[in-house]
Amino acid sequence: MKSFFSQLYIDLSDHLKKEIPDLKWIDQDFGQLEVFEYRAPVTFPCVLIDFTAAQYDNMSLRAQKAIVSVTLRLGFAPFSQTYQAAPLDVKEKALEYYDVEQAVYKALQGWQASGPEGYYCEPFMRISSQTEQRVSASGTQDASGLRVRIITFNTGYDDLSAVPVARKVTASLEITPEIND
Repeated sequence: MKSFFSQLYIDLSDHLKKEIPDLKWIDQDFGQLEVFEYRAPVTFPCVLIDFTAAQYDNMSLRAQKAIVSVTLRLGFAPFSQTYQAAPLDVKEKALEYYDVEQAVYKALQGWQASGPEGYYCEPFMRISSQTEQRVSASGTQDASGLRVRIITFNTGYDDLSAVPVARKVTASLEITPEIND
């Protein structure tokens, strides 16, 4: 059996690919947008997925209830300008990343991953979205021009992987009548 996180990553990336064909690159977040010399090792627009936090509460028999934060970093190459005097079509092109972000929200809000035995996590619920402040390795403003939006969703699941497996034990039983005088 696959772990919860590996199965969720596979199902989540497949769902995003199916629902949002405009996404050109879907991957785990390994810092692809941070360290590159000439060009990021992704195709834009991209979404980078990370399971950034999980909180666990004990249930019983070593089972735990988990709340998991799923962070999606949407990366966009710089296209055009949005200043007030720019033509409308130029501004619309520059602001398309908001449309992609909205499509991601619509695809994931309330979505539940499922397997052969049904849903295995609670519905995704968006808890935040923000623009990433880009800073270069030297600590100055990032000159790459990349636009990165971060959306965080929460989901939950019951981790039953440490629950002991009950075993059926059969034993022969012989009863001998004993009479006491």
